[in-house]
Amino acid sequence: MGSTTLVIKVLATEPSGQRREIVASQVTLHSFSPDVLDTQLGPLLRSAEVALNAAGISDPKACQLELSLQLSSDNDGKRPCLHLSPRVLEQLASVGASLDFDPYCTP
Repeated sequence: MGSTTLVIKVLATEPSGQRREIVASQVTLHSFSPDVLDTQLGPLLRSAEVALNAAGISDPKACQLELSLQLSSDNDGKRPCLHLSPRVLEQLASVGASLDFDPYCTP
């Protein structure tokens, strides 16, 4: 039996001079489906907004936001694909976020 881990992060690069990267929100799941962002993205973005406000960043578009997904799967037949619904695309666009999907899967 294989194992599956999906780590989803909202990363922000500070707009100030240091340009350090902040993990604004993160979730680790032990399951995967291609439409995982339909349920996970909204709460992650809300949590990221709170974290960014606490860091003194009131406009998420002021920093470079990235939604990072890292899928690790061994011998469980997971197909490394991702479905981006119109709602997910709208949510990403509304905060100016890019998307990075890194699948590490073995058959």
